[in-house]
Amino acid sequence: MTQVHEDDDTRLSEYELHWWCRLLLLVGYETTASQIGYMVAKVLAHPDQLAKLRADLSLVPSAVEEVLRFKLLNGSLSMLRYVTDDIEVGGVTVPKGTSVIPAVESANWDESVFCCPHEFDVARPSNYHLTFSVGPHFCIGASLARLELQIVLDTLLRRFPGLRLAVPAAELGRSEGTLIGGLLRIPVEW
Repeated sequence: MTQVHEDDDTRLSEYELHWWCRLLLLVGYETTASQIGYMVAKVLAHPDQLAKLRADLSLVPSAVEEVLRFKLLNGSLSMLRYVTDDIEVGGVTVPKGTSVIPAVESANWDESVFCCPHEFDVARPSNYHLTFSVGPHFCIGASLARLELQIVLDTLLRRFPGLRLAVPAAELGRSEGTLIGGLLRIPVEW
């Protein structure tokens, strides 16, 4: 039984604590499971980057960040946001109170931030992507997702040094009609 109570109401109630724990487990499972499959396929589809990783496993955290930058966990659109002050974007004033849905993928491929953003580079330096958002909207599960992805990638590379795709990457089918998306199957050989 969980016991979290405080008189000044600054802590989570028992209901809120259970709700957040369920949310983290449910949302964290589907998004991470989908991202694991995408990560494996992405790395195996780039033999030059796979060779870099196999030669230097210290690049695993960097490779995970590149996968996260390259393919968002939940598609290319972010959640609805509201502009709190008049701001200028691309020469256009967006007035306070306007609702916007940012395309995070666009920010993650911004050429003014990322050199050659359309190239998959497991050793990309200063990879400050927005996949997990930023500020008050930063994903509470980001650290867990990163750790899970790093453990999976490191373990696969160590245990299966000959791991490779069994079909061309272009033949990997995507699941349709789901919120998160993902690949239907990833046939591999080793």
